[in-house]
Amino acid sequence: MSQAKWVVRFQPRPAAAMRLFCFPYAGSGTSVYRAWSPLLPPEVEVCAVQLPGRESRYAEPAYTSIPALVTAIAEGLSPELDRPFAFFGHSMGSLVAFELARALRDRGSSPELLFVSGRWAPDWPRNDAPIAHLSSEELLEEVQRRHQGIPKEILAHEELRALFGGILKSDMAALEGYRFAAAPQLSCPIVAFWGDRDRPSEESVLAWGNHSSARFSAREIPGEHFFLNTERELLLEHIAAELRALLTRR
Repeated sequence: MSQAKWVVRFQPRPAAAMRLFCFPYAGSGTSVYRAWSPLLPPEVEVCAVQLPGRESRYAEPAYTSIPALVTAIAEGLSPELDRPFAFFGHSMGSLVAFELARALRDRGSSPELLFVSGRWAPDWPRNDAPIAHLSSEELLEEVQRRHQGIPKEILAHEELRALFGGILKSDMAALEGYRFAAAPQLSCPIVAFWGDRDRPSEESVLAWGNHSSARFSAREIPGEHFFLNTERELLLEHIAAELRALLTRR
């Protein structure tokens, strides 16, 4: 594994024709994407984006603002954007990837494809009660109630609960403070995924189509919120097909 500050490559592919930057969901880090490379085309290099406050960057303060985080990522990834690239994000990662695509567009760059997963469109009304103000323990309980999927190892270990709860608290503050600002549509295609037993409705996911002037498609995946873990192979079959088609058209 080679690693820079913002990017972790579990399987480096220096000759790859395209990079797929993957953004984590709230509370998580790059390890979510550790097993992805073997299931994607060899021409694609998986670049997991490591956010401050977790895993190898635990000593750094986590961001509590999506705009500030996106600005920092745009600067940190700039050396990595020397070849075609695509974005994938799940849940909070979808929102970060979307806002980063808009920020890079303003800098004269753009992903060739944006995958969004497990989240309603950015301008869709939020109806969940805010929870960032809760204590770490209360926050963990509420997130587990809403989404399930927090690893048993974390819930059973006091120090891990405290660590995970702190990261989650910062991420939830960033999400709850987010306000969508109208801007021109992205020019890259958007592909959306949602779980058939997840909280975002089909209508709220299909609303992502309003944010691209190019092609939009959406696929339902069996599972709850963390279907990217429970149905990894199925999800990656769809992603691989999209990337192969994109590479063929180049």
